[in-house]
Amino acid sequence: MIKLRFPYASGTFYPSDKKELENLINSFFDEIKDDEVLKIKEKINKVVGIISPHAGYIYSGKTASYGYYFFDLLPPETTFVIFGPNHTGMGKIVSISKEDWITPFGKVKNDAEVGETIRKNSKFAEFDEEAHYFEHSIEVQLPFLQKVVKDPKCVEVCIGMQTIEIVEDLANSI
Repeated sequence: MIKLRFPYASGTFYPSDKKELENLINSFFDEIKDDEVLKIKEKINKVVGIISPHAGYIYSGKTASYGYYFFDLLPPETTFVIFGPNHTGMGKIVSISKEDWITPFGKVKNDAEVGETIRKNSKFAEFDEEAHYFEHSIEVQLPFLQKVVKDPKCVEVCIGMQTIEIVEDLANSI
């Protein structure tokens, strides 16, 4: 039985109303009309990852939209591994979620197979939901992802200690 991770940051970091959220994200994408950004997109033939801010959309939404703007270059079967810092200190050092996540746009499916691969290949990663329950850093990425990718599959990884050793371990575990 798949459990669901319900929104924690909805209504504070981003709108909880689906239409309001859609309008806000669309407004960020509508601002990306800069010719230089379009020229960059024409030159890119592969996206392997982005670094995206994780603050409230009022502060970081416009910046986040620039990264997600390039996701239409990805194949539709892509699984997204989303790493986020652990602000609460709850849970394991590296916590992989097994749950499907809910946002105002609906459900984001968890890719259990990719999650298991990361867990098996990492000496730090463990399945653990506790780190995710009151953490916003990954959740705020999901509505952007849902806006640009139809029915995305994800693995959410919350990192409580960011050291070179842990980051290299996770990079090699994917």
